[in-house]
Amino acid sequence: MESHRKLILASRSPRRLQLLKQIGMSPTVVPCDIPEVFDPSRTPEENASALALKKALHIAQSFPEGVIVGADTIVVLEGEMLGKPTAPAMPSGC
Repeated sequence: MESHRKLILASRSPRRLQLLKQIGMSPTVVPCDIPEVFDPSRTPEENASALALKKALHIAQSFPEGVIVGADTIVVLEGEMLGKPTAPAMPSGC
C-alpha cells in the first residue's frame, strides 16, 4: 500500500508556492508566525537556514506525518543584514 504524505509549505510567500506548483506539487500553505531574530554572529546564509529550520520544526509539531518545506529570505546589502524584503521581487530580466 502506497502512503501519501501531505506537503506543507511553512511560508506565506506567493513565489515559493508558485515554484512548487510549477513542478506539479500542491502544498498546503501553513504560515509560521514565529519571531524572526537574527544572530549577528552568523552569516546571512546561516541565519536564513536557521530561521527556515525553526519554521519547519514549529509547523511539524502540528503535522507530524507531513513533509514540511521551510524557507526564509534575508535581504543583504554590502554584507549588512537588512531583514525581510518589503517589496515584491522584480520580474526576471530586470
